[in-house]
Amino acid sequence: MTRRELRICSMLLLYRQFFFSEEEMKEQKELFFNWVEERLEKKQRKNEAKDALKNFVKKAEEEVAENAEEKVSENAEEEVAEKVEEEVAENAEEELLTEKDKEFILKRYDDVNAHVREIDKKIEEVSKGWKVSRINYVDLSLIRLAYYEMKYDEDVPVAVAINEAVDIAKIYGEDDSYSFVNGILAKLI
Repeated sequence: MTRRELRICSMLLLYRQFFFSEEEMKEQKELFFNWVEERLEKKQRKNEAKDALKNFVKKAEEEVAENAEEKVSENAEEEVAEKVEEEVAENAEEELLTEKDKEFILKRYDDVNAHVREIDKKIEEVSKGWKVSRINYVDLSLIRLAYYEMKYDEDVPVAVAINEAVDIAKIYGEDDSYSFVNGILAKLI
């Protein structure tokens, strides 16, 4: 998984804890990783289908150019489907969500939660008029994760943590979430 995908998964797992008890989160973590694995498999199959279709079209164009009088195969769709199935079967052994990815996400989840009181205190200090309890759960999950990365993860530059949180807020948050997240994180530097 890419660093952004790992960050998104970490945020989504943090987000889930607003709806489940600590005991329920044990099962939710397993369900979450099953859901992530399914999404990655769908993404992989979609990408493989696109690649197979591009390759087939390229091959068909080359055949047409070589044999202007001959027709392109009438079974083109079937050939593409077979090619996709072959590629999926070849890559079926490949693990999409590795143990290393799971460990990273779970560690990030645990690390953020270990510092959540301190993080929330800092958020309330800089968010004038906003208690943590009033902040949208997606925004709060992103802010907590980004602040953790800014303060405790030496591998993540502050600008990257902020930029990633803002970009993810544009995808998962409300219309103005990205500006709220950016404003809070800018004050936390």
